[in-house]
Amino acid sequence: MSAFNMIQRSFMKKEKLRFGIMCDSDAIADWQAQCIDQLLASGIAELKLVMIPDKERIRKKNPWRKLLRKVSNKMLYRLWQRFVVRIKSDRRVLLGQRMASVSVLKCQWKNDAGSKGIFSDGNIREIRKYGLDFILRFGFGIIRGEILNVPRYGIWSFHHGDGEKYCGQPGVFWEMYDDGYSIGGILQRITENIDRGIVLKRWWMENNKISWSKNLDELRYAGVGLPRQVCIDIVNNEADYFNVKENNETARLNKTPGNLKMCVFFFKVIRNRVVWLFLKLFQREKWNIGIIEQSIIDVWQKGRLENVKWFPEYPPGGFVSDPFGLFDDNHWHIFFEELKDAGSKGEISEWIVDKTLRVLDKREAFSSQEHVSYPYLIEHEGEFYSIPETSREGKVTLFRVDLKTGKFREAAILLEGVKLSDPTVFRYHHRWWLFGVSDGPVLCGWHAPDLFGPWTPHANNPLKIDICTARPAGTPFEHEGVLYRPAQDCSRTYGGRVIINRIKTLTPTKFDEEVDRIIEPEKNGKYPEGFHTLSSAGRICFCDGKKWEYAPKVFLRKFEGSFLNKGSDKARVADW
Repeated sequence: MSAFNMIQRSFMKKEKLRFGIMCDSDAIADWQAQCIDQLLASGIAELKLVMIPDKERIRKKNPWRKLLRKVSNKMLYRLWQRFVVRIKSDRRVLLGQRMASVSVLKCQWKNDAGSKGIFSDGNIREIRKYGLDFILRFGFGIIRGEILNVPRYGIWSFHHGDGEKYCGQPGVFWEMYDDGYSIGGILQRITENIDRGIVLKRWWMENNKISWSKNLDELRYAGVGLPRQVCIDIVNNEADYFNVKENNETARLNKTPGNLKMCVFFFKVIRNRVVWLFLKLFQREKWNIGIIEQSIIDVWQKGRLENVKWFPEYPPGGFVSDPFGLFDDNHWHIFFEELKDAGSKGEISEWIVDKTLRVLDKREAFSSQEHVSYPYLIEHEGEFYSIPETSREGKVTLFRVDLKTGKFREAAILLEGVKLSDPTVFRYHHRWWLFGVSDGPVLCGWHAPDLFGPWTPHANNPLKIDICTARPAGTPFEHEGVLYRPAQDCSRTYGGRVIINRIKTLTPTKFDEEVDRIIEPEKNGKYPEGFHTLSSAGRICFCDGKKWEYAPKVFLRKFEGSFLNKGSDKARVADW
């Protein structure tokens, strides 16, 4: 039985939450349909009521006003939306079987200026009969008045935009206009204060800067599971965020862009696409490994990398990264990812280093038919283990490390059917925890009584969706009873810097952390463009660093790997 089915069955034993949806017709957007499907499939909630506005009672718009809008200052935006933009998440989906045995109520919802968003007394009495726990708003526009307090947990609404900086419409447009590094979304409980609801969940994705529709699609689809997560919190009595005061952020209120701003937007998108294509063809990451003769706590307290001793640079075309090390028999054993050239896949290698940090020997530790990386190390009951990333194989495997030969030998398969990047295992509060990301910046967690399992998924997976703070970046550590977790900030560039998160709560049913410190790469050092691993090895720690290679031969290697070797392993990792 899969882990999801185990969680589903446990919730089905409890009374389901009852919810309704507000939509403008019996056809909704694809992302909204997926949101409902996740709720229904979870066994946590059941759909009891669909509310649709009574079209006959909606005031018809003035045709002259409609004509004026078409030739107004917003004309470029409307033409762009009508003839250029194609949004996959807006594809209409009939409610169909989702409405089987579900009541449909036509609401006398007012949208005139004097009483905008107000439901009639008769509709409110009818809605109360269903004893709803919450309502999802997928239509109706502004909602005000008594209806907001009819469901036990209120009316929930999505806002696709970074609510900390932007509010208004269109979603994620202004983040691109301002060349922001990330785009964000909010699931909130609506209050009378239209722009300041109670935030239930947040999430952030990468701003690709070259496609508004792709940005909007990815943000929408990434957030479809958040209502299900809120329901899980309610069932587990972990939804204390409902008691928080209204959102008091003073984000900038934006409106539909005028013609001049649309021209600026088009220029920026074209510029970004030209730059993206040039960098894609002629730029390549160059990573290297360094040693810091300080503990990871010292680095965290100083909040910066300094005095990094870098190993000799790898020959052109390849690189080394993701270092993890341990001390044994008067030598340091450093395990790392090695990419030998543009057409090869990642492997795990080992350096044996003496106390003066001089490399004495190099050995192959582990390779696979697929790409492997991030050889995370664990010491347990006198043995050393590693959990390298093998996401393309669809499993998480624990290997015993043989220090005499440097080889990894399989000890146990911890998870199957899971494509997990950067798996990170640690012990906290008498339990073992396993974190990693899937499908981009989606952090998931598991816990177990023993390193070898059995591993149980966290009740509220995914734990967070955040391009800035989700992906693991090395060894979690404790200081004065507080747990800290390094994470990669990939918003500006892949592996741009490391964020140290302070974990406030970690239990099988709840996870909460906040940013404690940001550690930048050495801006005046040899590798100023990023670093994405900070691993502890007692009195010292290891890191990696990134710079860019620019050369015509980079284009030739990419061309050879992507086209001449198409279909081979080399082709699949040519642009890794």
